[in-house]
Amino acid sequence: MFKDRVPLRFRSRNPLSRIRVRASGALIRALTALLWTLAVTAVVLHLQGCSGSSGGDSGDDDDDAADDDDNDAGDGLPIDAADSNWTRADLVLAFGQEMRVRTEGTITVLEDGDDLGPHGTGVSCGLDCPGPSLPRGALIGRIVRGDGAGAPFLVGANYNQYVTRDGSLELIVNDDEYADNQGTFYADIATEDPLTGDDDDDGPTGLPSCHPANFAIQVLDVQYGALAGFGQKEFPDNVLGPPAGKGDYAPQSSETELLSLGEGGQITLKMGREILDGPGTDFLIFENVLYWSGNTANTYTEAAIVDVSQDGETWFTFPFDFNPDGPTGPQGLPDTVPENFVGFAGIEPTYGNCDPDRDGDISDAIDPLDPDIAGGDRFDLADVDLEWAAYVRIRDTGHIDRAPGTETYDDDGDLIQDGGNMLASFGGIQGFDLDAVGVVNGGEVLEPDDR
Repeated sequence: MFKDRVPLRFRSRNPLSRIRVRASGALIRALTALLWTLAVTAVVLHLQGCSGSSGGDSGDDDDDAADDDDNDAGDGLPIDAADSNWTRADLVLAFGQEMRVRTEGTITVLEDGDDLGPHGTGVSCGLDCPGPSLPRGALIGRIVRGDGAGAPFLVGANYNQYVTRDGSLELIVNDDEYADNQGTFYADIATEDPLTGDDDDDGPTGLPSCHPANFAIQVLDVQYGALAGFGQKEFPDNVLGPPAGKGDYAPQSSETELLSLGEGGQITLKMGREILDGPGTDFLIFENVLYWSGNTANTYTEAAIVDVSQDGETWFTFPFDFNPDGPTGPQGLPDTVPENFVGFAGIEPTYGNCDPDRDGDISDAIDPLDPDIAGGDRFDLADVDLEWAAYVRIRDTGHIDRAPGTETYDDDGDLIQDGGNMLASFGGIQGFDLDAVGVVNGGEVLEPDDR
């Protein structure tokens, strides 16, 4: 499925950049003259054929054509701030490709008269925008294929992510009123074929840690419990691919990244690689657990039971235990103390992410497959006596009062109560909030099921 590494295919401004001629004397001069003549003719014909398009640099300035290191505004796919339609890029994306988008230009939008860069205002746009939870005025994208469009995502000035679905890239300025907007963004887009091998920067599975094959690639079933709703507009994209952890003090809270299962809800996922029983942690489950005021004994846990399967039919459940007589938190209850929960997901905060600082510095990303720094809840297939698994099922433990009949007891007969159940008070965000599932010890790359 994955090809050998190839150079990034950035568009070249020099029509001869891929031509190398080895000759000598008069032959070199003759060939050079001929090639320049053909190149100039091709450029002229291309410009004539594109005369109906708008936006970018025409290439008439010889200085611009010679300056290969400059990425001047106007050189790239134009996205008009006044256009309420998505602009489709002329390339086809494939699962696992690395996509890089560098955007320049400024715009103004009706809501804010100041010049805006590709990051937008920094304030969520609202329900009538194509990306409701993304910043107003920002450049956003989506991937479209035959079965519909994926969830919108922030592109901004510097985007560098792996593609999580086949399809075509579309871009738009995020707003709800376009008529009075002014200005244009210019997006320079490049892709790189999927990677294989054992490079030093590869993750423990032999692929880069942020490669989408290291995470869930398909939702086979979801059954929402009582009071669910949050994240359903962005489903299933928000549970596929890598996590978007933001730490334990102000964790991830965007519908583009999370799905609430509701009280007693459950979800079944196909992984992008076999999970192997290797040394230590074999896979991680990420939820947006919160430490109130940084206090690890006052934790907003949302416990879930975890099952794994090799065929999606026969399931093996990780042993779980809740200790109601264990240490208590500030409220005098054991429900908010992580050590009272054994074998559950939804107990530890998420730090791992593949979303670097938006100034383009990828060093700020946190390896989502390193159990020592990624956070999330750890699972070892040895605990269920399996050598490998391909499917993961997550089941929220429910609530005896808010959703009678969904409550769960452990093997000792203890009712499972968690901090999230105690602290949550808003409908639509109840139950386990899934961010991602990551394969730490990975084997064969898998394809989505045909069902």
